[in-house]
Amino acid sequence: DYLGVGPCYPSNTKQFKEFATDTFLRDVSEEIRLPVFAIGGITSDNLDRL
Repeated sequence: DYLGVGPCYPSNTKQFKEFATDTFLRDVSEEIRLPVFAIGGITSDNLDRL
């Protein structure tokens, strides 16, 4: 089992008004006992920010 959290960035496939922040991702990963994966609009240009 795992948890996908996002979207983290704008994507060409789906449109969203709000995005998961790096702080939100960190908070989620500290609170649950599942692996957490950032999803949505992640590219080699923004990967280091996560």
